[in-house]
Amino acid sequence: MAILKEPIKIFIVQSLARMDTPQQVADAVKQEFGVEVERQQVASYDPTKATGKNLSKKLRTLFEKTRREFQENVLDIPLANKAFRLKELQDMYTNTGGKPLNRVIRQKLLKQAKDEMSGHDTQLLNNALLRLELGRKEAEDKEDDDSTININIVRVGRRDGS
Repeated sequence: MAILKEPIKIFIVQSLARMDTPQQVADAVKQEFGVEVERQQVASYDPTKATGKNLSKKLRTLFEKTRREFQENVLDIPLANKAFRLKELQDMYTNTGGKPLNRVIRQKLLKQAKDEMSGHDTQLLNNALLRLELGRKEAEDKEDDDSTININIVRVGRRDGS
């Protein structure tokens, strides 16, 4: 086991509190500090695990504070935003660099987009995807056409007023 200085311990505790795996943290410590640490040693800095039951009060408090802030500030993570995720899926679907999308990849992207939608939004998405597929087939027929196709989904209110 490597003997770790305080800054490395703090880095490990905060990384674990942000839900990084022990292996990810061990790799990050090696890259950031040039110190090789076994993932078992890293895991001992997680007070939510049995191996971390003897963690110092100072590091335990730091872990709890970091975990709480991480969970409360989920909106700071772009992927936590539904609009961002759908935009990324749209970009993956349309920006293929001139190459046709693999059928399996296209189906996975469409499934993920449908999973992001709910209720009547799915019908709007199905209609937009149908238009997109029709537009894609037209674009494939034209060899020189570099245009991209965008989907605009407009959510309509429910009858119950919500």
